[in-house]
Amino acid sequence: YDSDGQLQDAGDSYYTPESIDISEYAYGGRLQITIDFPYGMSSQRCFVIKDKKDVVKIAINEYDLSRLPNSTWDVMIEDDYKYLYISKRGDTTITSATLSIPQGGLLNRVSSLEENTQKKKKYAHLSFDDTYSIFNNLFNGDYSSIWEHEVFAWLKKLHDNYGTTITLELFIDVFEISKDIFASEFAASTYWLKIGLHGSKSQNYDERTQGTEDWENLLTCGKTLCGSYDIIDRVPRLSNFAGTEEVCLQMKNSRFGLLGLLSADDNRNSYFLNSDESVYLKNHNSYLDSKTNIRFIPSRKRIESDNNLTDMYAAITSNVHRIEAFTHMDGTITNDGKKITNIDIANRIEQACRMLKDAEYTFYYMQNEIF
Repeated sequence: YDSDGQLQDAGDSYYTPESIDISEYAYGGRLQITIDFPYGMSSQRCFVIKDKKDVVKIAINEYDLSRLPNSTWDVMIEDDYKYLYISKRGDTTITSATLSIPQGGLLNRVSSLEENTQKKKKYAHLSFDDTYSIFNNLFNGDYSSIWEHEVFAWLKKLHDNYGTTITLELFIDVFEISKDIFASEFAASTYWLKIGLHGSKSQNYDERTQGTEDWENLLTCGKTLCGSYDIIDRVPRLSNFAGTEEVCLQMKNSRFGLLGLLSADDNRNSYFLNSDESVYLKNHNSYLDSKTNIRFIPSRKRIESDNNLTDMYAAITSNVHRIEAFTHMDGTITNDGKKITNIDIANRIEQACRMLKDAEYTFYYMQNEIF
């Protein structure tokens, strides 16, 4: 860049840059770049420009993109990246350069919060804490499809009928999966069905310190389930809303790390927030911690305790912008991981989804909102 902020040739006149504005894509995650160019190119160099003068080279090998036409390349996009520059040889032509995001992936094309507010859009999401036994039963049972399993089939019904987006918050230490036999079905469903980190069944994160290790285990589970990390929800609800600042930062600074946390549905302090911060969170439906840059989103009253869905109705009639509905999987929906054992709560969940759809709430994932 020159003194006026204009991009200048770095001195190699043989290469000419072409730029693509990527600022419309969400912060953090995977951006898939497909470049089609003729055979015979000796090199192909890609750069991401942060702000104006901080240039980050994201091609480890300059020849990665020159081996075959129609090459597809996954890159990591950080918060302050704005432009992608593709440097090509001056005597060749790139026939096309396409930026795409798989449906429901870690990185989704979204509108900004300001745009959403202007359009008066309202969003909702459903999550299930304490999840593990349905996966253990699925992978150890005699199923040829996910949808033969009663609980997973019910979750799909919620999505098909009401557009519900669902996250299964996992107890990572009792979650058993070692094969990818349902990978294609899970991969095709990641735009509405994801997994999140709930923690350890035996220890909360106000005591447990293995934040990085547990997040990596979550990524491994996700990769095994569907062949990619698209199934990961980066705004989870940790068990009992407990977590020290240190362990939460471990998760945030991990690969495909934590972006936010779903907070308590009652008056307890969530995670490492103090009383004043927790009150602000409740009153404003959101709180961004300036020290850690972690966004906190409050949960509505857990559905199994919301008799007659009184709290849900109050939120809907108040036009609450963002409704995070939740319940528990093991011990509430199912006791054996195989069947729905609490029909009353299952029906109440379906009623809540119907109410949200009728009130014109759009189901989405909290990680898709540009805070």
